[in-house]
Amino acid sequence: MALAPRASIAAWYPGAAGATCKLPGRAHNGSYAGRDEGPKRFEIREQVMDARASRYQEVYARSQRDPQAFWSEAAADIDWIEWPKQVFDPKAGVYGCWFTDGVCNTCWNAVDRHVLAGRGEQAAII
Repeated sequence: MALAPRASIAAWYPGAAGATCKLPGRAHNGSYAGRDEGPKRFEIREQVMDARASRYQEVYARSQRDPQAFWSEAAADIDWIEWPKQVFDPKAGVYGCWFTDGVCNTCWNAVDRHVLAGRGEQAAII
């Protein structure tokens, strides 16, 4: 499976036109060395998230107010072999431990279930 080429940093950040890139097959300025394989600038701009529309601050504040409820809800998005009975155990180790009695298959959750859902050809960030 061939990975999709990445756009130059200048495509996302117009002020970074002088940025350098040391990856093989790329020109020193991060561009595609004359090849027209990367996403076009207008396609990328549509994917850029507007920070004002982001719910990050709201979600982060909620995670700080009630971490156990927040992470218990997030855990519902994971396929568990054995659902954890306890979200957080403050007595487990120096910093405590999350989901100590839960059992899941990390590879299944990170890769396999997405392939099974038809996303096998889509590049993944893990």
